[in-house]
Order: sequence, then structure tokens, then C-alpha cells
Amino acid sequence: MAKRRNRKTTQVKTVFFGKVQEAKQSHCPVCREKLDAITPTSSDTPSPGFIPDTGDFSVCIYCAAILRFRADRQLCMATAFDLMELCEKQPHTHSMLQRIAAAARMRVEMARRMQYRSN
Repeated sequence: MAKRRNRKTTQVKTVFFGKVQEAKQSHCPVCREKLDAITPTSSDTPSPGFIPDTGDFSVCIYCAAILRFRADRQLCMATAFDLMELCEKQPHTHSMLQRIAAAARMRVEMARRMQYRSN
């Protein structure tokens, strides 16, 4: 896991595999933060021009919510049924998604602690 600074702002983006790519701007339905980049989560996913399919999962880097892409490429919150179905059909992918969400939660907690210390 590498960290890169966004050149336009001072926010840190976490990269798990591949490169951060520009994506259709969306907002997290949980925390309402602007999301405008995606990172493929496997090395066999072609990085250049990667476009998520309907039903693909994502994790919000700001609040660690597990999200899912709709047909219009907007994000919605993944339901418990979505996650159970993923666990049954693709246990490796489910496990990887849970690890990514846990890393994002750790990043969110570290950011909160740093903000608390600076106040």
C-alpha cells in the first residue's frame, strides 16, 4: 500500500494496486465526500482506461464505506445481501474487499487522531 499526495490538494490518496485513475465524479452516499478517482484492485485488471462495471464494489477512502457501482456509474451503499452473495460466490474477492475496507478504516482513524492532536 503506497500513499500519494494529490497535486491539487493536500489530501492523501491510498493506492492498493495499480495507479490512481481519474473517474466520473461521484459522491460517497454515506459521508458525501467527492470521489473522482478509482484504483483497480488486482494486477490482472488492465490499468489504463479501466472502467468499473455495474455491480463492481468500491471503498470510500474518506469513511471506509463499502460501495457498489450502479448502471449509471454512480455509487450506492452495498447491502448486507450484496456482501453475503459476494462471500458465497467469490470468497477471495470478499476477503480482499474486507481487507481494503479495514485499511481504509485505519486511515480514517489515523486522520482523526492527527486532527485531534493539531487542535
